[in-house]
Amino acid sequence: MAVSEASGPLSFSHMGAHGMTADAHHDEVARENFVRSLHFKVLNQLRAGNEQIFEKNALPVFRRENNRAPMNRCEVRKVMVREPFHQMWSSLRRTSQELMWDAAADSANRDTPRLIKMVRANGGTKAKTKGSLTLDSNIRTPRYVSAVDIHCMPGNYYTAEIEDDVYVASLYDRGVYSLTQGF
Repeated sequence: MAVSEASGPLSFSHMGAHGMTADAHHDEVARENFVRSLHFKVLNQLRAGNEQIFEKNALPVFRRENNRAPMNRCEVRKVMVREPFHQMWSSLRRTSQELMWDAAADSANRDTPRLIKMVRANGGTKAKTKGSLTLDSNIRTPRYVSAVDIHCMPGNYYTAEIEDDVYVASLYDRGVYSLTQGF
């Protein structure tokens, strides 16, 4: 769903939630709304500057250095990373992603005990399963997955500290739901 410049991003309180969405206090919602606004400004308005910088600066430099146009995104990236505007945009994009998780973490951290009680009241995380998955314990998670937080999400998508831990699910739910405008 594209968000127009006129309408701007929706407030979390206007998107609705489900029964397992971490509750947020007023200040937490205000922080999420600020981060979402920053994210959409960077994503929807500033990103267009990359196209202009590519056409005006990076493409002529690439052609001069290689006597041809770039053949793939890797070649485009190689020349774009030298551009100050692209560096600024990339930094803001990364920062808005990190801020989004930080904002969602406030309510997810605070509300996880309540959510775990709800899960346990319904039989725990293993209740009502539609199947099972058995992983080979000899296979180790590759370092490129275990050493970084995928999409900057603290704990990745698989961390569990206690039985019936729903923290990462709650964090993902609140953070992603916020940035996707309820989708």
